[in-house]
Amino acid sequence: MSNGIPSYATACSNSSQYASACSCMGVTARTITLNATATTVTITISTTQTSTVSSASPISSCTANTQTDPNNCGSCGNVCSTGVCNNGICSSAQCPSNQTCDAGFHSCSTGDCFCFSDHTGAGFCGQDALCSGITSCANDDDCAGGSICAMNTCCPAPSAEQPGVCLVGECGNPATKLARMASAVRRSPLGVNTAGRRGYQR
Repeated sequence: MSNGIPSYATACSNSSQYASACSCMGVTARTITLNATATTVTITISTTQTSTVSSASPISSCTANTQTDPNNCGSCGNVCSTGVCNNGICSSAQCPSNQTCDAGFHSCSTGDCFCFSDHTGAGFCGQDALCSGITSCANDDDCAGGSICAMNTCCPAPSAEQPGVCLVGECGNPATKLARMASAVRRSPLGVNTAGRRGYQR
């Protein structure tokens, strides 16, 4: 249909001619009103919100002295099974206090370790070491991490201000240390002093 005129009535040039022709034939225009029913269209729009929340993990901290607290030894939450923390190292509870070279050091249960006393008199299990070249100390602050200031060892007191020596407070595999000590003993016919023994000989 073009311009409201059907294709069979192409002889009519416009819609008024078409309406006139239809009325000559008895066809009149009529208006039909349809009752429209209301149609409800529901449109659901869903939105997805994405948000990124970044938060730093809380840093675990404690107010304990990690150098002496057996429940936070060396770091927060590190519990010493022995109940003894010395300079941030879990130490053996088997060592009595106030050990001296003159009284003879008790051997710890592992390798070349002996029971020594720290600058407070508390006992700890520490690795034996050659006296030559050992670091002197007055307290644990003078020693590197992992070492404890041992007093009254078999090493001569380096000075009145620093009478102790720094010893490793954890006893592991002693093979390397024993080999070094044995080598030093072979070079010295009279033996050598270690922190745990005087005149140590093979």
